[in-house]
Amino acid sequence: MKLSTRIPHRGAIALFTAGALTGAVVLGAAESAALRWNALGILALAGALFLLLAGRTGFIAAASLQFWLVARAFGDRRPLRDAAAAVLLAVAVYAAFARGLGLALPAGRLEALL
Repeated sequence: MKLSTRIPHRGAIALFTAGALTGAVVLGAAESAALRWNALGILALAGALFLLLAGRTGFIAAASLQFWLVARAFGDRRPLRDAAAAVLLAVAVYAAFARGLGLALPAGRLEALL
C-alpha cells in the first residue's frame, strides 16, 4: 500500500477511535453503564474493516459488509434480509457516486461486471 493511501486510513481510524472514547467519557460513569459496548465494538469493527477492505475487495463488497455489521450493531436479527439490503444499498451508492457523479470508487474484483 502506498504512503499516500495509508495516511488517510490511519487518520480516519484515529478520529473514529477518539470520537468513540470521548463519547464514552462525556456520558459519565452513570450513563456509560447503559452504553452497549458490544454494539460500539461492532461499529468500530465495521469501520475498520471497510477501511482495510475497500481497496482490496472493492467498494461494493466492503460497504455491503459494513452496512450488514451496522444493522447487527443496531440490534436487527434478520441476517439474510440485512445482507440483501446491504448489497442493494451498496450497489445503489456505488452507482450514484461512480456513474452519477463521476467519482472513482474502488471496484475491486467486480470491475469486469460493472
